[in-house]
Amino acid sequence: MGLFDKITKNKDESAKDAPKAAPVSGPIGEEKLIEAGDNKVVLPKGGSALAYGQVVNPHITEKTSMLGASNQYVFKVAKTSSKLEIKKSIEELYNVEVEKVNVVNLPAKKRRLGKQIGIRPGVKKAVVTLKSGSSIQLN
Repeated sequence: MGLFDKITKNKDESAKDAPKAAPVSGPIGEEKLIEAGDNKVVLPKGGSALAYGQVVNPHITEKTSMLGASNQYVFKVAKTSSKLEIKKSIEELYNVEVEKVNVVNLPAKKRRLGKQIGIRPGVKKAVVTLKSGSSIQLN
């Protein structure tokens, strides 16, 4: 046991000598960059962990870009999130007022590549309608 005691003492001493890291806290309103495939999406920083857990990322396509003109935005969300949780998360992350939330739950699909059979995972999307005068800058 003498050898084991020497190893633990050395680890304890090196831990005492190492400088302690200061707690990291950024200013509210700072932005967080997320790369989703080819698109780079900017999500605001400063929301709670629950808000980031509910909203996965914005779903940006030609069709969803056209919905932006009618004050509607599409987000990929967690499978277990409800409309109320999505509404609170969007309001907290983007500081906007949400009028209503529509949810589409797309099922998983089988995909083949030669003899190999795989599954493309299902996705839950939320179409969020904002109150007039509110907008979100996703680009």
